[in-house]
Amino acid sequence: MKSFFKNVFSVFVALILFSILSFFFMVTFLAILSPSDTVTVKENSVLHLDLNGKILTERSSPDEFAIPLPIPLLGNVGDAPSVGIDELKEAIRAAAKSEKIRGIFLEAGSMAGGGPLMQDLHKELLDFKESDKFILSYSENYSELGYMVSSAADSLYLHPYGLIDLSGLASQGIYLRGMFDKLEIEPEVFKVGEFKSAVETFMNYERSDEDRLQTLEFLRDLDNINLETIAEARGMEFDDLKEISNELLIRRAEDAVERGVADAIHYRNEVIRKLEAITGAEEDELETISASDLNKSPEKLSRPTSRDRVAVLYATGDIGSESSNGIQDAAMVEEIEKLRENDRVKAVVLRVDSPGGGVFASEEIRHNLELLQEEKPLIVSMSNVAASGGYWISMPADTIVAHENTITGSIGIFGIFFNVQGFMENKTGIRADIVKTGRYSDLPNPARSMTRGERAIFQELIEEGYDQFIDVVADGRQMEESRVREIAEGRVYSGRRALELGLVDLLGGLDLAVEIAAQKAGLEEYRVSEYPAQQSFVEQLFSDMGASARTRTLKNELGPLYPLYEQAQSVLKNQGVQARMPYDIIVD
Repeated sequence: MKSFFKNVFSVFVALILFSILSFFFMVTFLAILSPSDTVTVKENSVLHLDLNGKILTERSSPDEFAIPLPIPLLGNVGDAPSVGIDELKEAIRAAAKSEKIRGIFLEAGSMAGGGPLMQDLHKELLDFKESDKFILSYSENYSELGYMVSSAADSLYLHPYGLIDLSGLASQGIYLRGMFDKLEIEPEVFKVGEFKSAVETFMNYERSDEDRLQTLEFLRDLDNINLETIAEARGMEFDDLKEISNELLIRRAEDAVERGVADAIHYRNEVIRKLEAITGAEEDELETISASDLNKSPEKLSRPTSRDRVAVLYATGDIGSESSNGIQDAAMVEEIEKLRENDRVKAVVLRVDSPGGGVFASEEIRHNLELLQEEKPLIVSMSNVAASGGYWISMPADTIVAHENTITGSIGIFGIFFNVQGFMENKTGIRADIVKTGRYSDLPNPARSMTRGERAIFQELIEEGYDQFIDVVADGRQMEESRVREIAEGRVYSGRRALELGLVDLLGGLDLAVEIAAQKAGLEEYRVSEYPAQQSFVEQLFSDMGASARTRTLKNELGPLYPLYEQAQSVLKNQGVQARMPYDIIVD
């Protein structure tokens, strides 16, 4: 028996060593194969933007290994395939100027990403068309946002069995109160703001009337923005597109062509023949080049060499003191201090993509941004989401720029704790026995209900925190306190609506924010530098390997319930006072 266990242990150790050696061999092999020479662009080439199945992000990976790698025993390690809009913009602008690039072959029907980034890409493609070069789009299927991006094309083709999803937007909430009742778990919720619905997942049986109203309002805004963008690009009437969307009139490929949503139905090989005809290439000899290769070629855009810089500081994810994948306050403060002390940095653009988080962490970041703003121009550029705590940290800005379809506002706070006494005693037989020196020594205690007096104390703290949020907004936006209270209440707005209410100053993207920052700093020539520095793929691999493996396991086990698990983890990690928007607004 002893020999048996010894052999089993030996095999186990051998497997682990084999996995480690295989991993290093794979990384080394990829590094050897990775092209290090400058890419050559041939005459009559086509920029191929193969974006199907990719996630559009703010920044490109610093190396070429930002794809899932199959590692023995661990499965795929790494994030889902992604592409940075910075890389795409650079390549599209280079293609517009290059005499060797004839046009763009766009495959983006099934790409994913936030509405603001997708709209930014759409605009970049429209700007490219001013070079009098073509854009040809093809996909087997088009999602709502994928089609919006692709509508910038001169010719838009669809597979004979493909579909174009123009059905409008929807947001589905999941409510756990019934489950808590059965488990005898009591959420202790404190909030200010009729529309502060982040806690409804835990306290309600269904969506509240207030949340239904605000969700419908901003979904209509986002949907109208998408349809307006498509209508202008395709030369269609908005009302016609609205009818197509409301009645789901695109149910097969032929419907799309008949109603002018697509130009023709083709198989992919037929589309390649068309590209060959346009560029004068022989059959099967179409010259294409990817965005990453074009950006490494002699045709790439030249970068400014000025000593002066406009810094773009990215604030992405949940805000907290223990955020591992989001905005960790101590790390963000360190970056802010570096920028404040760097003489070469003449202005800063804070690029916010955050639903909020802990109040303490949000205020710590805001305070340090305020110190920076006293010395250098500070412009905020809102990305997909800049709500609640994400809006809080934006308040020191000289100017706030948001996309039309940014989700922002949610000026309100909440606190949540869980009383598991019933679950412990009646479901598991576990009892807690408390010894304390003062009346509130164990507050909050998950093993018992709060008293009326204790609830009053927490509600008072929440209301004080809300008043502080109101003061921060009133000071930052130079608004009357009464006006801020009128539009606050935890309500969520689109960027378009936020402009009408005075919550933001201008509508536009990151490029506009950078231009404004340079103007305020009096710069004519400058470089744009991005912070914080990104980890290489190998660094990410080693730092996140354990967490990634655990996340993959949970995703496989929980399936569609995984987003709910993420929400619960965020709340449990940040129990106490939070400034966060309604959870996980996903529009389909």
